[in-house]
Amino acid sequence: MTVHANLCPVCKLTSAHRSKARWFGERLFKLVTSRRIFRCDSCGWRGWVIPMEQGAGLPVDPPVDVDLEKIDQ
Repeated sequence: MTVHANLCPVCKLTSAHRSKARWFGERLFKLVTSRRIFRCDSCGWRGWVIPMEQGAGLPVDPPVDVDLEKIDQ
């Protein structure tokens, strides 16, 4: 399951945020997986999800050549 931005998978509100590992087992699991612990302040949910990567959402347009000679005059 993936979480988009700060969307809680249970209540579907944008109140989920990263949480710290509480137990030694959680720290070990965090080292061997790409999942991270999130928790929701609205409904109290806490669980492991794969966070959305930064900047992976929209494609970037190629640069456009701009003619600045008119401005220079």
